Amino acid sequence: MIYDHQSIQQCEIEEARTIAAQCGLMTVPPEMIARMFRLRGTPLTPDAPVAPTQPKVDTIREQKDKLRKIIKRLAAQLIQESDRTLDYQSVYYTLMQTDNVKIDQCTVEQLLARVDYLRAWIEKRRHG
Repeated sequence: MIYDHQSIQQCEIEEARTIAAQCGLMTVPPEMIARMFRLRGTPLTPDAPVAPTQPKVDTIREQKDKLRKIIKRLAAQLIQESDRTLDYQSVYYTLMQTDNVKIDQCTVEQLLARVDYLRAWIEKRRHG
């Protein structure tokens, strides 16, 4: 089919009709919708192979930041469950004693070990 001097495949028109129905654009000709997708660089071709997306891999810094946030949440949970008999200073001091490293200088492995340590500490306080 020719629309506005461009060849549009029947499968593109059918896909455009589906999109129009889903979006409530029944007054817009499906050929025009297909043309708009082509102009945007995303033609409506349902049989086109989909490129696999690569999973996002966190950088070391992002991993450390996420682990520090987890540690902060676990420390807050531990303090709350201790009825405030513990404070951040004592929790972080205890964590630092495990490997003699401040939290901002820890490796990913050390941060993971601290997460495990805090989880075990919380479980121990809960179940004695």
